[in-house]
Amino acid sequence: MFRRQHHENIVRQNRISPRKARKDRPLTRRQFSVESLEPRYMLSSQPWVSQGPSPTINGGTSIPPNFEVNGAVQAVAANPTNPNIMYIGAVNGGVWKTSNATALSPTWTPLTDALPSSSITSLTYDTTDPTFQTLVAGTGLRSSEAFEGDDQVGLYYTSDGGTTWTQFNQPILQNQSFFGAAARGNVVLAGSNTAVNLGLTPGVLPGALYRSADRGVTWSVVSGANGLPTGDILDLVGDPGISNRFYVAVSGHGVYRSEDAGATWSSVNAGLTGASTAINIRIGIHNTALGNVVYVGIVGSDPFSFGGMLTGVFLSTSKKSLDGHGRAGD
Repeated sequence: MFRRQHHENIVRQNRISPRKARKDRPLTRRQFSVESLEPRYMLSSQPWVSQGPSPTINGGTSIPPNFEVNGAVQAVAANPTNPNIMYIGAVNGGVWKTSNATALSPTWTPLTDALPSSSITSLTYDTTDPTFQTLVAGTGLRSSEAFEGDDQVGLYYTSDGGTTWTQFNQPILQNQSFFGAAARGNVVLAGSNTAVNLGLTPGVLPGALYRSADRGVTWSVVSGANGLPTGDILDLVGDPGISNRFYVAVSGHGVYRSEDAGATWSSVNAGLTGASTAINIRIGIHNTALGNVVYVGIVGSDPFSFGGMLTGVFLSTSKKSLDGHGRAGD
């Protein structure tokens, strides 16, 4: 009896009456409101409309008829037999094609938007393809804005005019800027310049010339042997008239030529003033009725400004040496 009564007293003392509980607990009234929602659609019922890339017109330029805004173009590949077909490689805009290049305002189509990098440093035809559907493009850094750009992912290769692309991105080719690329059938050459990655003087951190004899499946380094010195590759050009002949410009050394599709090389610097000290060298080959003429432009250091200055233009009709006085080489 005592235990039960004692228990009831404890429960009674600890019990909170409903009236007291309501008195001590603050009461709040919730305010409800209805919020109007904006119209919403399923993506499947409202298809996306492409907004680019496309030319920017009426941008303040003085180029009629549409006053289109200009962009930096690093490489141009013109079809040798059809003047209306042309490809360009933009510094940070990918590869584009036009089929009406001779029109007043050509129409351009982007070809590499779905690929990993839009920074194009080189672009050339494989002239052994009679249909001119085979091209190779190099990726890398070429922007004048401190060499800013997209990822450096090796090379792009197409054999159907740019409809589809194969990427050559083996580890040996990654994280380099390919200032030159050339293809001749199963042979693909690629010349890299890695000095731009760190803003170094060309040659301090040398790039290399790479060669594949199985259309990009495997690669080997040619530089440092086979008659070709080690150094950044400034330019690489294939002779359109002779499929096994290539020219390459090596920083700190000058111009070299190969007669066996890039396997071995020999110097062709006779008469080429300033080649070994040039900060840039550009090579061009022109077809004529009498043969192919080789042109070389030399850019030397400019002590009065950032960058360099053109110090000489040379030509050769023998393709063995180059003369800076408008005469054929020896």
